[in-house]
Amino acid sequence: MLPFADWTSNDVDETNAIVKRSEEIKNLIEVTRESAISNIKKNQNKQVINQNRASNVTTEIIPIGSTVFIKSEGLLTKLEPRFKGPYKIVGFTKRGNYLVTNALGEKLVDSFPIQKLEVVEENDTLTPFSF
Repeated sequence: MLPFADWTSNDVDETNAIVKRSEEIKNLIEVTRESAISNIKKNQNKQVINQNRASNVTTEIIPIGSTVFIKSEGLLTKLEPRFKGPYKIVGFTKRGNYLVTNALGEKLVDSFPIQKLEVVEENDTLTPFSF
């Protein structure tokens, strides 16, 4: 004899299987899907909180027209200035970086994040080129 099982079935077993599977699908759509959506939203909120805590997310903005200095990057010697400027804020990009102009009113090509800017009070004693 062959060790294969008999795969023939009658119509009653097939009908019961279809009804049982339709009930499972209905349960998945009505109950499980709703709980999955609520779990996803809850975990998304947790993830936003964790990501904001891990990165430098700030809600403060620098007003347009403010005077700022730009942080110098790279290895600096003892006598090199840590900040260059002054510059004026003229706008910001959709991602939150700031557009600046120099003392001659020329717009810089680059935009700068808030972490690279140092806001200073308006002061008439600042020279136009305080590099």
